[in-house]
Formats: sequence, structure tokens, C-alpha cells
Amino acid sequence: MHKAVHDKLLQEKSTRTKRPLPEENDESEQNPDNKRAKLQTTLGRFGGHKSVSQASANDLIVKYVVNEMRPLHTVERDSFKELVSGLNPAVTVMCRKTLREIIASKFDHMQHNLKYEFSSTLFICTTADIWSSCNRSFLGMTAHWFSSDATDNFHRKSAALACLRFKGKHSYDRIASGISQIHAQYNIEEKVQKTCTDNGSNMIKAFVESDKYKLQLQYAATADCDNSGDETDADDESVQDDDAGQLDNLNEVIEEQSGRQQDNDGADVGVTLPPHMRCCSHTLNLVATRDAERALSEPAYKKIYRSSMAKATAIWNATSRSTKAADAVFDIVKRRFIVPCPTRWNSYYEAVKCIVQAENHLKDICAVLNLPQLLHQEVAFLREYLSLMEPLARALDVLQGDQNACLGFVLPTLKLLKTKLNGVPLSLAKPLHEALLDGINTRFSHVFNDTEFLLAAVSHPKFKLYWIDDAELKVRCSMLLLKAVQDETASASTTHQTSMPTMDSASNSVHSDTDFFSDLRHNEGQEAQPHLQYLQDPTCELSMLNKHKSVKSIFLRYNSTIPSSAPVERLFSTGAIVLCKRRNRLHDDLFEKLLLLKINKNFW
Repeated sequence: MHKAVHDKLLQEKSTRTKRPLPEENDESEQNPDNKRAKLQTTLGRFGGHKSVSQASANDLIVKYVVNEMRPLHTVERDSFKELVSGLNPAVTVMCRKTLREIIASKFDHMQHNLKYEFSSTLFICTTADIWSSCNRSFLGMTAHWFSSDATDNFHRKSAALACLRFKGKHSYDRIASGISQIHAQYNIEEKVQKTCTDNGSNMIKAFVESDKYKLQLQYAATADCDNSGDETDADDESVQDDDAGQLDNLNEVIEEQSGRQQDNDGADVGVTLPPHMRCCSHTLNLVATRDAERALSEPAYKKIYRSSMAKATAIWNATSRSTKAADAVFDIVKRRFIVPCPTRWNSYYEAVKCIVQAENHLKDICAVLNLPQLLHQEVAFLREYLSLMEPLARALDVLQGDQNACLGFVLPTLKLLKTKLNGVPLSLAKPLHEALLDGINTRFSHVFNDTEFLLAAVSHPKFKLYWIDDAELKVRCSMLLLKAVQDETASASTTHQTSMPTMDSASNSVHSDTDFFSDLRHNEGQEAQPHLQYLQDPTCELSMLNKHKSVKSIFLRYNSTIPSSAPVERLFSTGAIVLCKRRNRLHDDLFEKLLLLKINKNFW
């Protein structure tokens, strides 16, 4: 009796809880694919494992080791194996030897992709420098170019080309040979517009001697052409008379080259390098350091400068050497003071800026640290010093830009920098003002007469002729652009022109440095050459170049060059993390592969 009642109650309960399914659920029951997809979604939602192949797992492990700069023996650690097997028991963790082989394969694939990218690019800029770490030296190089992808218009691309072990003396001929070999490895010898380096004497001499070697080759070719001609031709004598001065100069170069070869025990460049570009950031840094020291020749300035900087340096030393002092200062100003780095001038500017920003707390800080108090006049001097150095620091940041900075930024930046320096009200730091202006005028005087710098600035839609005040210079730049456009139009039917990258999509405007160039007023009513519609176009975005094909070609030719060698410095900064003291036994080839894969992760 009780069992019959119990069965009846269960039947009623099941009837009440049962709900009619929608029509789509009926279809899912009938369709096995829909049912399987629903099952996989449910399993994934509640912790089901997604199927991962062994090859995909190997790629993920390689990416982790390379991007996180982990030691290769990480894959042999028990904790790492437990992590991978816990996520997917079907995956087997590779050994260190297999990991090294996969890294070599990925490196070859990356180089192949870079060569393919360079094959469709006409204008490339490279940077080069030498770096030392763990008692080893390396020659590093990076490449920079504008994308030729039609869907990614005017996008700056960058890649690390090499970080080769550089044994022995850092002589100019060995540097030139290394740079030439790296260019040849990627087949870009004829495409590199300029190679940007710092102002080191060995770097500069490598390119100077390469230019002499080019003249020697040119002279040899000229001599061969003369010898192959008809010696009885009456025009030969007149040609030789006209070119006598030039040939004499070339002979002097050859004699000088021969003498140099003997002095250096037969050392010879023997290679041709692209035109050289001195790093504008390094040159501007020399203005802020060496040229600024010339102001110390003024006794009154020297006195106030030494006393102010001595007290500021005492604060930096106290907070960097003692945790107790650093904590005491942090309790007062709620921040850490920046300590200047000798090799990074901007850090010195930022350190002084921290002192000035804590002006209201300097009395308490000096009292806690038991240091001499900064006088009112010394604080006023630091404010003037900061006002003068701020435009210089911002100009350095603009020229060191990784994506937007190009050769066309140099002249407008220098022009605006001098304008900002002249607009700073001064009473105590006038000698520093004069020293900075003299340094800029001396070190950069040649660039205002350089055709490439002028064309790079005028062909950039952000600047055009807006940055020029001098009427004669404005006319000259307009005529230079006109001639360049005419030459480009005349060669439009050649093979070189037909192979230009087509970039017709919308582009992103350059805006990261808008604040620095905000004082440049666009004068829409200025006179321009009527036949150059580009100069009359008020648009300042790079996409406007698509309406002016000839100017776009000029822009790509000259603005592919970057004005700073900062990218290769960033390469070395990453290299210092890879080749650290705990990994100083890392093989040179493996180190280069790990570093380049880390930097060029978009190409593999």
C-alpha cells in the first residue's frame, strides 16, 4: 500500500518539473553537430580541456621562454613540467636540446620573413652601435622603414637586424666590414638611405674612409672609360683639361688612402657603406652637457651653479645611499627622488625637476637629512635652469620617438627649440642661455643648408613651409620641392618608380608630439608656388600625401631616415636583461637568436 502511494507521488513530481523544450532544442537533438558543439561549450564553461596539439604546445613554450627571457633549462624544471601537464596531460614538455633546435628554426623563419619584407621596400634606414657586457662586445643594428602594405598606410616598421659578437679592437675598418656584412645578409645594400650612429670617432671614420673608397672606385671606373675610348679623338684633350682639377683631387685621395693603408699595417675599409647620419639626439645631448659647461666661464654664474648643484647632489646622494633617509623623504613629499644617470642626460633634468617640485618641503627635507639649506636665490636659479632645459629635454624626446620621428622633424624641432629658449625670462642663468644657443648654432648650422633635411621637412605634411620665417629660405625650399617633384614626375615611367609601394588607405596622423609643436601656427594665407597644390592643401595628416603622389615619393625617400640611434640603444637595453650576470655563459649565437626573436616577435 505504502509503495503504491510512493510511486504515485514520484510520478506526479516528475510531471510537474518537466518543461516542454523549445523547437530549436528539438532541432539540436536531431542534429548531431549542434549537439556536439553545445557539449563542447558546456565542457569549456565548466573546466573541460580544449584539445591542444603537441606542435601548438611547443610554440607556446618557445614564445614563453623567448618573450619572458627565461633560461632554456626552464623546460627541464619539475615545476614547469607540472604546470604544463596540469593544464593538459596529453602534452609532453620538450627537453633543452629540442628547445634550442626549435629556436634556431624560428630564427631562420624570422630572417626569411624580414628578407621578404625588405624585398618590397625601397627605402630603409639602419642604425648601428657597439655594446659591451659581461666582458664581451657586440655590434648591434636595427632597420626602419615605412610599411608597403596597402591596408596599413604610412606605418613605421622596425626590426633588429643583428647583435653580432665583436671580438678584438673596435677599429673603424672592422666596424665598416661588420656593417657591410649585415646589410649584405639581408640584401639591402642598395636600399639603405642612411645609417645613423652616434658621434664616436671610430664610427665616423668608418664612413669617411668608405666615402674615400667610393671615390677611388669612381676614379678607377673613369680611367677605364678613358682608356677604352679613341686616343686620337680631338675631344679627349679638352675633356682631360676640364677634369684636371677633379682628377688631381682624386689622386690626392688615392695617395692619402695608400699612406693610410701603410700606417695601419695594411688595414683597409674595402667596402662601400651608405651615407652616414650623425645621431641628432646625441648631438643635442652634447649641447646640454659639454656646451652648457662653457657658461661656467662667467664667475657669477659659476658660483651660483656650483652651490645650487652641490646641495641638490647632497640630497640625491643621501636618498640613494641610505634607506632610512629615503623613507624619511618619502614621508614628507610622498615620492622618491630621481638620481641622475651619467649616460642619460634626461635623468639629470628629471632629478632637478623633482627638487624644484618639492620646493615647499625643501626646508624639512634638509633638516631631516641634516644637510645645508637651499637659499632662496639657489632655488630661483634651479627654477631658471629647469625652464631652460625643459625645451631641450622635450626636443630630445621628440627626436628619439620610436614610431613618428623621422628626418623631417629635425629642422622644425631645432627652429622651435631656439624660439622657446629665447622666450624664457632670465636673471641668473643668462650665461647658460647663451651657451646653449651657441652650441645649437655651432653643431647644427650645416643642417639648415642641407638639401635632404630641407626636403624632408617640407615634404612632411605636418610642417610644409609653416616652420620657416625667413622669406628667402621659404622660396628656396619651395623651389627645391618643385625641382624634386619635377624629377620624380620625369622618372615616373621607369622601373624604379613603378615599383613604389602603393599605399592608398587612410592613415593615422602624427600626434604624439602635438604639444611640443603647438606653437607652430599654420598660416593658411601664406604665399606658395601656385603649381604646387601640396603646399596649399591645409590638411596636415599623412594620408593627404595620397592625393600628391610625387610628393609622397619624396616623403618616403627622405623621411624613411630616422634622426636618432636610440632604437639600437633600446636593443642593447633588452640585451642586458637577456645576457645578465647569471647567464654569462650563454653562447654568442644563441644570445643573438634569443634577443632578435624577442625584439622581432611580429616577424615569426
